[in-house]
Amino acid sequence: MRIKLIMTTIEHLGVIESDIEKLIEYQIDFNAFIIICLGIEFLGSFSDDKPFNKKGQSEKRFKMGLKYFKNNWYKQNKKILYEDFRGYLIHQYRPSSELYLTSTCKHGIPAENHLKISNSKRIIVLEALFEDFKQAIQKFKNVIEKPNSLNKKKLEQNYTRIGPIKSPIDNNNYEMTGGTSNNISELSK
Repeated sequence: MRIKLIMTTIEHLGVIESDIEKLIEYQIDFNAFIIICLGIEFLGSFSDDKPFNKKGQSEKRFKMGLKYFKNNWYKQNKKILYEDFRGYLIHQYRPSSELYLTSTCKHGIPAENHLKISNSKRIIVLEALFEDFKQAIQKFKNVIEKPNSLNKKKLEQNYTRIGPIKSPIDNNNYEMTGGTSNNISELSK
């Protein structure tokens, strides 16, 4: 199998940003929230020495990803964000009863309402959260420029690979997306 594209960590972050932008453009706000949750966890995954696929790391990694956010509210509310935001979205595909998730693109709410309280619940406005997430990505990129700052082995890992796969049904070649690998011979088979 000949790999036609190998994506680095930074390129993968670009794909995450682009996917969220498209979801906002098409007013698919709920899924955009989910991708942001996964993106936060991805940022945090470089703060430990465990493999990407190590089980039981989600909470730690999500909370570590929040350290890149400029607004201290995120850092001070890691537990709420993990349990009531990320947990419900990822595991139940629904919001917690403790938060209001909304967006400008679909519901017309101004971004200035982000993190404000209404009826004793925190409002999370997608577009404002996305701006904060993009700033967190930029901070992450600045941090990886510094020596000994994060897990370099993970940073240098080829995060995603795209290449052909032969269909066992019709024997045609189709494109596939594969996972991470540091084994170059595996990538060129």
